Amino acid sequence: MLTACGGGGGSGGGNTAGGGGTPTPTPTTAGCALSARQSWVLGQLNEWYLFPTLFDASVNPANHATVQSYIDALVAPARAQNKDRYFTYITSIAEENAFYQSGATAGFGIRLGYDTSANRVFVIEAFEGANALAAGMDRASADPLTPFRYQSQAQRHCPADVVVWLDFRKGIYYAKGQRNYARGFSGSFVCRTEARQGGYRRSLLGLR
Repeated sequence: MLTACGGGGGSGGGNTAGGGGTPTPTPTTAGCALSARQSWVLGQLNEWYLFPTLFDASVNPANHATVQSYIDALVAPARAQNKDRYFTYITSIAEENAFYQSGATAGFGIRLGYDTSANRVFVIEAFEGANALAAGMDRASADPLTPFRYQSQAQRHCPADVVVWLDFRKGIYYAKGQRNYARGFSGSFVCRTEARQGGYRRSLLGLR
């Protein structure tokens, strides 16, 4: 719940220099009184609270020295039933920005492919500098099949063989010229001999 107060906004009371200037509004803190903020919170929760039948509008705001304490009392019935899991609280834009900027992304540094028909998982790609590669988890570490991101890489790996596009999710491969060759996010370029040895079959879809 984001709140703001002050700011005046009334006309007059400001001096202009040189004519045509914009008057500076006189700041005011009248709207920032605790009772005013509690009243604003009550109105917002009355209108937007997710569990209106578990909202205790009878709470006396005078018994609470802070806005957050008042909020906690208003939503106490919902929290008692483990429905409001402390996601109703007062915050500020600065606090929210600081929270999201403090996050980090974590991962092992590998891209996986899946052969659901045979219940197999393959390491399609291992990224340099990531934890998985440092631990010895490289492409095809669990299978003699070596997938590649680019066709040229696969061709260098097996210069005397034919490069095909293997769809790990479907468990089939496509030859160059077939409609689904080099398409989709669940496949990689591989050598045809390795694909056959791995038990994969060629797609029966016709040529383009």
